[in-house]
Amino acid sequence: MGDRGPAPLSASKLVIRGSSLVSSRRRAEQRGHDGGNGGRLACPSWLGPAEQRAVWRRTVAALRPYGHLRPCDGLALGRYCELWVLWRRLVEARDVLGDTDPNAVRLERRALKLAESLLKLESQFGMNPQSRARLGLAKPTPAAPPGDSRLLRLLPSPDGASVPDDDDLGGDALGDDPYLDAT
Repeated sequence: MGDRGPAPLSASKLVIRGSSLVSSRRRAEQRGHDGGNGGRLACPSWLGPAEQRAVWRRTVAALRPYGHLRPCDGLALGRYCELWVLWRRLVEARDVLGDTDPNAVRLERRALKLAESLLKLESQFGMNPQSRARLGLAKPTPAAPPGDSRLLRLLPSPDGASVPDDDDLGGDALGDDPYLDAT
């Protein structure tokens, strides 16, 4: 079941309508209930294999720029990492067995159930475009070091020179993508 009701109105629309919700939201923000990062998000100690901890690090690194993670999110995020590794292992085992093995069908069913659970957790953390819009998460600002003009070099120059290849820039032109990391 999806979220019920219309999406919440922005503060500017509430001000135009003369709603008192804007002032109550501001008071909540002043009390520290703004949904921002209210402390250090620690990896749960029960998160077992290094594979799960690697998923934790990648996920936290991808979500941290949005600024909505709080220390109380650690358990749910830990569950996500545990389920993700289990789902990945089921999919790999199914691929090894092949399409004709009857055990592959059972693994497929279990993997689909885990995928549904993962999708729910992903939407709660804003890991897809629709949930980011629903949660009102702004685009994160890129943390490029000053003087790093790799992205600027991708743009055509005013004199009409061509766009450089990745090899001209020394490898991957856009840098490392945490979602494409195979480790």
